[in-house]
Amino acid sequence: MMNERKSNIELLRIVSMIMIVFHHYATHGGVYWNVSDGVNEWISTAMISFGKIGVDIFMIICGYFMVEQQFSWKRLLKLEIPVWFYSVLFGVLAYFVFGDELGLGNVLCFLFPVLTNQGNQYWFVPCYMATVLLSPAINKAVKSLDTKMFQRVLLIAVILINVVPTLFHVTSIFDGNISLFVFLYLIGAFLRLNPDVIHKIRPWCGVILLFVISVAMIIGTVLLKGVFGDSLWAAGSVFAIAISVLLFIIFVKLPIGYSRWINGVASTTFGIYLIHDNLYVRQHLWNQWLHCSDYYWSDKLWLHGICCAIVVFAVCMVIEKIRQALFFFIRKGYVFNCELQWLVNDFLLLGIISLPVQVLNRKTGHKEKG
Repeated sequence: MMNERKSNIELLRIVSMIMIVFHHYATHGGVYWNVSDGVNEWISTAMISFGKIGVDIFMIICGYFMVEQQFSWKRLLKLEIPVWFYSVLFGVLAYFVFGDELGLGNVLCFLFPVLTNQGNQYWFVPCYMATVLLSPAINKAVKSLDTKMFQRVLLIAVILINVVPTLFHVTSIFDGNISLFVFLYLIGAFLRLNPDVIHKIRPWCGVILLFVISVAMIIGTVLLKGVFGDSLWAAGSVFAIAISVLLFIIFVKLPIGYSRWINGVASTTFGIYLIHDNLYVRQHLWNQWLHCSDYYWSDKLWLHGICCAIVVFAVCMVIEKIRQALFFFIRKGYVFNCELQWLVNDFLLLGIISLPVQVLNRKTGHKEKG
């Protein structure tokens, strides 16, 4: 078997995406914003905290692997294709199937999702791409540093990007997603270039620290919300970074070899994100289809949240597997060597070209009726 990636970090990708789904349940489902007391407040706080930790872990994984890899435009293209595919697919479905009102600006937004970032959907993608574009310079810089100098750089970054915004609830001049992503990339790179740091931490010690910091973050968020607001669970908080690093180290040390099943599921995580957090999907998903609002004050909120996370993850995984299979056949020429090629091309082209016309016609129709 050639270059089979060990499944411990791939398992971490799966766990991280499940955490992100829980976060979206709490945010887009309105749970965190509408529940302000009782047991459900603690449950919703734990759920919303998960997502930012999941994002941090993905960027640490990125730095861990990419610090030893050559930059490739192919990597960005492989990232962009599913983003565009799902953005266009759900934009078309939103108009023709769900009956959503779309303006010409909406059409341009889902045709160019990375550039426009409409409704803050897929905000992760442009920040990730920017970090990847910067990675050759970052890699060259960090490899020129000795361990002590690298540690000093990370310490300064922690103070400016994490400690100050978390404890003082203020915006640092270095605050922003790209600066945070670069910092997380640096953490991953440091752990890869200095494996002794990972070996020195015993698993049981890491688990205890993980539990203590997680509990402290949730308690602090609930009891001190008036002081810190939401800064304790933010992606750049000291707590989220510490938990992310500990989780990463714990999973790296797991004695898991290669698992085709784990790696196969992990390969769908990016697609799961693109599907369930699409702007047109999420405005129907959480309250219209999954009825999150019915459970704000229910003692079964925790069970509903778990069931929803499992269902969303599983359904999106199947959809992404179908897309991967379709694109595999396209790459191998099984689709484009037959007459179906013309049907697929014509359907996509007509759909994309006719949609702005349909939007304008519908708007003109409304005006005439008025």
